[in-house]
Order: sequence, then structure tokens, then C-alpha cells
Amino acid sequence: MGSAIEIVQNNIMVGELDQYSDWAARGIGEMMPHLDPGFSAKPTDEELLTEIIQSPHYGQLVASSKDPELCRNDEERELVRIVGCVSLSEVLGAGFGRRGEMEDVIVHPDARGRRIGSMLMAGVDQWCTAKRLPFLMFVSEAHRPEALRLYERWGARRITDGPNNIEGIVFRKDYSAQEGV
Repeated sequence: MGSAIEIVQNNIMVGELDQYSDWAARGIGEMMPHLDPGFSAKPTDEELLTEIIQSPHYGQLVASSKDPELCRNDEERELVRIVGCVSLSEVLGAGFGRRGEMEDVIVHPDARGRRIGSMLMAGVDQWCTAKRLPFLMFVSEAHRPEALRLYERWGARRITDGPNNIEGIVFRKDYSAQEGV
């Protein structure tokens, strides 16, 4: 990680990936079943992750830690482990115009309660501000109450709501009121 986005607190670092590595592909892949049990834990596809990282219209943020409490074994104590991630896109549309989209927001269950989600959202804010995006949209599911609370504390507002919303709850975070956007 060597991007302009770098947030460090309590042995956790959030940053934007700027090059492909097997470490990142493996760490992000291992996170996916925590997002959806139907997802594989295999490493993220190299071509896909490289495209996300190299495109000026996409971003991949990761939270990493060397905190001994988050290591599963002695071997990991010597390594940095990915404990959270989020994928970002810049989207252009004839109706909405320019906006950001966020998906695959995950904090590893072993690492929850350490403000990693808030750190990732601060990274999202930096990414959207740097891209001069007026707003960000994303979807979450009603069965993720901790995530919903995180998004609302972060300042995102629900656009759609309801437990019967099979497609999820749509959120919007505005940046247009910020200076320079």
C-alpha cells in the first residue's frame, strides 16, 4: 500500500492497494465468506484485482493488522493480516451523473469492535473527496444490523428501507456540500 489514503490507529492501517500481490489476493479472498457464506475463500482473481487497482475509476481499500490478538497462529505473528476491505467504483450515468459506489464491505469477525469499519469509512470519504464525487451509493442487507448502524453513524442516509426489501437497503452519502466537490 502506497497510496495517499493511509489511516493508522491501534496497530490497524487502512490504505488503498496500488499494486497486485498474492498477499492481498489471498487476504481479500479469505474475507469473502464473511460477507456471504456462498462465496469462496480462494484468493481474489489476479486479473480482476489488478484491474481494480490499476483503473483510475476503481479502488480497493484494505485494513491490515499485525496485532498479536488478531493472529490465528505463531506464523501469522510475523505477518501483516488483512482484517477488513471495501471495493469502490466511480460511475457515470446519464441520470445520476458522476457518483461513487461501494461494495464488498467486510470486517473480519475476529477484528470487530476495534473501529476498523469506521477507519474503512474514513478511507472511503478520502477516496470520494479525491475523486470529487458529489455522492456515493451502496446497498446493505437488513440482516446486518451492525453494518447498518455503522453506515448511519458515518452519515449515510437510507434511500429505501424495510425488512421485505429483498434487494437490500439502498444508502446514499453526500459529498457535494464539501468544499471543492
